[in-house]
Amino acid sequence: MVTRSLCLCDGKLIGIEYIYTIINGMQINDKERLEWMREKARSRQLFCPCGCGANLTVVAGDRNLREQHFRILEGNGSDECRYVEEGETSVNSKVILKCWLDEKLQDEDLEARVPISDISDSNRKFEFTFLSRKHGIAVNYCRHRADLSREKLGILEQNADGISIIHIVDEENEATNLQLPEGMMKIQEWQGYCLALHIDGREYEKAELKVLTYERDLDGFWMTVMAAKGKLSEFGFGVEGKLTINGVDVSEKVVAAREQFQRKQDFRREEREAYRRSIEEQRERERKEAIRRENERRIEAEKRRAEEERRRAEEQKRWDEIRRQAEQRKKEQAEEEERKRLDEEERLASKNRRMAEFWENINAEIDRNDKQSRDPDGKRWIKCKRCGFIGGESEFYTYGGPKSMNYGVCYKCSKEQKDKDKIIPVQKYNDPVAKDDNTCPRCGGKLKVRYGSNGGFIGCSNFPNCHFTKQIRN
Repeated sequence: MVTRSLCLCDGKLIGIEYIYTIINGMQINDKERLEWMREKARSRQLFCPCGCGANLTVVAGDRNLREQHFRILEGNGSDECRYVEEGETSVNSKVILKCWLDEKLQDEDLEARVPISDISDSNRKFEFTFLSRKHGIAVNYCRHRADLSREKLGILEQNADGISIIHIVDEENEATNLQLPEGMMKIQEWQGYCLALHIDGREYEKAELKVLTYERDLDGFWMTVMAAKGKLSEFGFGVEGKLTINGVDVSEKVVAAREQFQRKQDFRREEREAYRRSIEEQRERERKEAIRRENERRIEAEKRRAEEERRRAEEQKRWDEIRRQAEQRKKEQAEEEERKRLDEEERLASKNRRMAEFWENINAEIDRNDKQSRDPDGKRWIKCKRCGFIGGESEFYTYGGPKSMNYGVCYKCSKEQKDKDKIIPVQKYNDPVAKDDNTCPRCGGKLKVRYGSNGGFIGCSNFPNCHFTKQIRN
């Protein structure tokens, strides 16, 4: 870390870079200047630049060029010293730039940290980092681009008095992050390009210099365009103090770099235009394809609609046929029912005729004992042989017999003939079952003697509702 890099001597500021020089490409201490500064130190003529009055001495030797600096003499310090230490990068850059100017200009009178008041009537405190009055060249080095104001650049140019100014900044300032590099643009406006210095300690042979220009791309972003790059030793000075690299004017490199950048932008613009056209063509193809698909979809939908209508027509036709068949069946069923009704009417009429004929001939039918007298419905009719009443089987107390199949005795006549309808007590017969006072075991009715075609038997008085019967055993 540099302790002190600046001293005040004979009213002028002298930096530690004053003692460095280049001989045949070798970075060394300038013997005469180093002895001159040591003599000034011994005579107590080197002072702290802050104005505290402390005497300084120079620390330099052949062992380590990187640690050479000024320091306060022992016992000569001041508690009021307000000296502000300079950054190591700034000091090293000035040492290297001093060596570079010594090699390229060969000017023994090269001055460092020259206030503009030394060459003009200005009372401003701006200064040139290095000045060669012999070649009319000045170098303005700035560690941070934020220290570069348009006012400073303008004042340096106004007070240059025909001197060509070269503005150099540290390489850390070259990045843009795609934003407007305001500090670097200030230099570009005055100089036409920017110079970025790269160093490695105080070793001059490792220092590099970049020639940059800042341009906006198609998207409006600020881009760093590299016009030239090389060892600092490859840069020199041409006619009218113009900066060159390997003998070629740097301005020509800048113009070529800008043209190349512009060609790239034009190429990108053409690519974008071609891409835009391809996108539009693709969209147009997609639009036409979409229209084609839509037409196909519409045609397909129309086909489906026609097919659906055809299917519906067939379905309607089928249902019409079903309804027609149903109506036909209904009609046939109605005709069949009508036919059946007519047949039934005819049957009933025929039955009625037969029934009428049966009733006209009922007496003759009953007299035929060889077969039962039944009407057309199959109902058997019996004639009471006592009163002549003709009725069904349920209306007769007794009926039938081998010789009188169609004759019997009705209930009315049976009641009148009590002698034949007399109830015979059950206990008179040897019936082991009926011992409960002549009571029907089925319905609880009274038992009595009845007579049939096979003779007498015991039956229930609730006949025909109860058909319980017993044989007479004695």
